[in-house]
Amino acid sequence: MSFSLSFSPEFFLAEGEPYDRSDLALNAEGEPYSVYSALCVMKEKRATEWNAMARELWQCPGKVLDPESVLEMLQETDSCATLNVPVEVYIDSEHRYSVLVYEATHYSYGSGMSGCLYDNQGTARTRDDAIACVLAVFEDQLSGRELKRAKAALRSDGIYYFRKPADLGAQYCEISEQRGEYPEND
Repeated sequence: MSFSLSFSPEFFLAEGEPYDRSDLALNAEGEPYSVYSALCVMKEKRATEWNAMARELWQCPGKVLDPESVLEMLQETDSCATLNVPVEVYIDSEHRYSVLVYEATHYSYGSGMSGCLYDNQGTARTRDDAIACVLAVFEDQLSGRELKRAKAALRSDGIYYFRKPADLGAQYCEISEQRGEYPEND
């Protein structure tokens, strides 16, 4: 069973794609969240499949086939395997070639006292960047052992409670995955 591609324009082309964006639209896990970026990833990382598709569907070498042409065919095919993330989008009408499109995500971070607003808050593209940013304020005040514990807890649970909060001015630090594109102006 397949479904029609009834998605917003941003599903196909993330902001700035294909010409005014220097990077691919990848979420915090490095997965593409636009069809165009998924096609670019396919061309780069699944080159054998890209080349076979180019020969079979366009009768040309893969190196001359551009993602824009594939996007056009994909939109004409108008078919996907599921409406849930990741969305498997079919390129051709026979459903031999497809790309996966994921959800756009980024991370927020902050630290503070229970019941208070965050201090040291911000956003980061990846989990590791968020951990580094939230702990940067406390690195000089934590022992190597506690810093290691904090990194592990943030990576697994998203939160770490400090052993000596009075010395740090914060009881805990926290990171969380957020839906949506990374806010460039943060």
